[in-house]
Amino acid sequence: EVQALDSEGQQTTSTDEFVDIDSLLEQSDDEALDHEPYDEVDMDVGLSDFNDLLAGDNPTDVDAESGGYSAKLDLARAYIEIDDFDSALQAIEDVIANGPEEVQEEAQSLKAKINE
Repeated sequence: EVQALDSEGQQTTSTDEFVDIDSLLEQSDDEALDHEPYDEVDMDVGLSDFNDLLAGDNPTDVDAESGGYSAKLDLARAYIEIDDFDSALQAIEDVIANGPEEVQEEAQSLKAKINE
């Protein structure tokens, strides 16, 4: 039994029962959709109209020269931002041990900042 105030401020009593969530779930499982609404979605946004624009474009991997070690340094910086210095040092040590010379120098500098 629930007591509440009506719009005029008078106290009213309601005997409405709450619906059990399990019965609602069972009911929704029993009511299968006749069709899947997302099967009819048209995802064509017209990108095929720009094939000529990209025809002569050769994508460039900006991290190819460093063998991916620049990305590893970026990961180390992210670890530093969240104060996970152990993971940052592991990534930095890997760059120092295996990366190209120019990236190793950057890794040494980053390691020095951590150890300050």
